Amino acid sequence: MLAVQGPVLVTGAKGTTGRRVVERVRREDVEVRAASRSSETRFDWAQPDTWKPALAGMRSVYIVPEGCPDVATMEAFCQAAVEEGLAQLVLLSTREAEYDGYESFLEIEDAIIDAGTGWTILRPSWFSQNFHSHYDKEIRAGLLELPAGEGRDPFIDADDVAEVAFQALTMHGHDEKVYELSGPDPLSFREATERISALTGLTVRYQPITEEAYLERLKSLGSPDDVARLHASAYRPIAKGDNDYTSEGFRRLLGHSPRDFDTFVKEAVQKGIWPPP
Repeated sequence: MLAVQGPVLVTGAKGTTGRRVVERVRREDVEVRAASRSSETRFDWAQPDTWKPALAGMRSVYIVPEGCPDVATMEAFCQAAVEEGLAQLVLLSTREAEYDGYESFLEIEDAIIDAGTGWTILRPSWFSQNFHSHYDKEIRAGLLELPAGEGRDPFIDADDVAEVAFQALTMHGHDEKVYELSGPDPLSFREATERISALTGLTVRYQPITEEAYLERLKSLGSPDDVARLHASAYRPIAKGDNDYTSEGFRRLLGHSPRDFDTFVKEAVQKGIWPPP
């Protein structure tokens, strides 16, 4: 294994992957700076004056683009990172980056690639953790309604994404690489909820609904129209069957299979997130 290097800046440090990246880097006793709008080190895409203090003295940065208002902001951040001497930019993108309607992700990827320093792009499938971070209320109520049809996605455990990010942030050999990441088995939301029911004390049913119905529900819950439309359209690749494939980036990089969905559910039970069967 090549030498571990630091220090590392993690943006979105309290998010699904960000906090896991922080934990993974710390386990190797590598210096890490956790940054977010509510961290001791503040980082806010909308406040460029928070960028330089966060970047100062860092070697690499894990970039979570959630909340970044536009590509120009990402370009400005990348320029600031280069001016501070960072050697590696690691971007959390999405496997839908090349899907129609997701052009903004490709533009953000281009900003990273064109920054003038080392870069790595991670394109994971949907996170398994979405089931308890985004859908927990519906799952506990026993009914999950989404505009995903019977399409499948190879949900990936966020801990596996964090492991790949750790490698890219701290070790040589990952420059100018795009890693397509997924779990080992594509599942429909119906199959996923059936597994949750079988492995927990919950009984949950999945019901497909139209994108229009889901959009109206989001708007009724207070989501702004543009945000609601973005979230509703996110299920389109799954519903159309375009996500029904696995990616080998994790296995090639780490030499073993990523966690499967059952393992994720069992760990959620062990951690007390969901009840035991």
